[in-house]
Amino acid sequence: MATILKGAGGGMDALQSAPARLAFLHDFLDDNTLRLHAMETSEMVAMGWVAELARFHQLMAGSSIGPRLLLLDFERMLADMPNELTNVLHHLGLSDDRDPERSAKQVAVMRSYAKSPTHGYSPGDRKHDLDLSRRTFAADIERGMRWAIRLIESSPRLAVLRSMLE
Repeated sequence: MATILKGAGGGMDALQSAPARLAFLHDFLDDNTLRLHAMETSEMVAMGWVAELARFHQLMAGSSIGPRLLLLDFERMLADMPNELTNVLHHLGLSDDRDPERSAKQVAVMRSYAKSPTHGYSPGDRKHDLDLSRRTFAADIERGMRWAIRLIESSPRLAVLRSMLE
């Protein structure tokens, strides 16, 4: 939530996707009592997170592409890129024959801003931005997380997401 709320427009991308994500949740939960007009921005961001993770788990469990899917924790990936990349390669059935020159270029890419690769953006820069966002939007993040917790705890279909709230 800190990443989304700190962005330009304070979560505008999440808000634009909210109607489709809510429609998915209505179908998934077989419950249409959730209403966008009753949600704060942070709750809509949280709702989007719940909806997309529910969709991901639904695909993993009930579709032919399920075995090809892999849920990645971006923070863990940034913290341990070599091991996480090895896990991804193994999951995809690819060899781990990394070219040192290519690996160096990949590390360089991870130190730039995704939307503007020429702009340097180190792990320290990212941590600073997220810490600032967590302080700036603390009340909003707390409100969104409480909303997500209530929804997840009230629905057996969302039980698989409980461990992700920690």
